[in-house]
Amino acid sequence: MVCKRFAAKSLTVPPIHLPLDRIRESAVFEITGIDLCGPLFIKPKAKAWIVLFTCAVYRAIHLEVVTSLSTEAFIQSLRRFIARRGRPTTIYSDNGTNFIGTHNAGK
Repeated sequence: MVCKRFAAKSLTVPPIHLPLDRIRESAVFEITGIDLCGPLFIKPKAKAWIVLFTCAVYRAIHLEVVTSLSTEAFIQSLRRFIARRGRPTTIYSDNGTNFIGTHNAGK
């Protein structure tokens, strides 16, 4: 009887082709992904959400707390992020209602 460990074939995995935004050199948070998580219950009748900013190149995160899912609250959190980390060149997000509202407010 032959041991399966010595008779096993080695695995070959094809290389993964990452998008250019993920592999080129850039500043921290120059290419950013945005998402919201929550709600968090902070008081008996109060809720809060976290706006999660992630750097696509260096995998750093920046968290902002908002007390509403409104477009205005998201825009304020984005302004605070830009004031602290600088303006990103590319922002990736899902099609959340506050992101769509922000896009429509800019028109």
